[in-house]
Amino acid sequence: MIHPIVLYNARILKDKSQTIDLKTANPAEVREMIDDMFETMHRASGIGLSSIQIGVPARAFVIEAHHKDGPPDEQFDLRETFINPVILEENNETVFLTEGCLSLPNIAALIERPKSIKIQYYNYDLKKIVKDYDGLAARIILHEFDHLNGVLFTDKLETMWKMMLEEPLRKIAEKEVRPDYQHK
Repeated sequence: MIHPIVLYNARILKDKSQTIDLKTANPAEVREMIDDMFETMHRASGIGLSSIQIGVPARAFVIEAHHKDGPPDEQFDLRETFINPVILEENNETVFLTEGCLSLPNIAALIERPKSIKIQYYNYDLKKIVKDYDGLAARIILHEFDHLNGVLFTDKLETMWKMMLEEPLRKIAEKEVRPDYQHK
């Protein structure tokens, strides 16, 4: 089922998501939520979506991104479910790249993030995974991981950038900007 994506300034986007108790949770219900997240993300033409962005404060996000340009070591195909993720390590080397977000339509900014990470999570089959990611894949994961902690990429901006984005963010907050993926 396709859900509306929660937009900027909604209180829930600042909430910390709750760990999913995989011992008591119904696996079919967890998978249904994940399936809904993928369907919603695809409808919105996104590459990542956190459960909080569909109004569910659970520690889960999905990613589907395919990067076939650039050097071979920067290419990847990633379709993954991240349930109860924990960042185990972050590389000290950082990179600035432009990011956007389905909850902040038509907004993009340069954000600094670690170049690589090691993360532990449970996948769609509720199997525990520990894996290293680097480059763009690490960036996407860290962006979605931030959502689980109530952090938007705009929270990481310097004051000058925040001032430049005040008006576009106000328009989203006051529902003057309504992305078409909200109503499909």
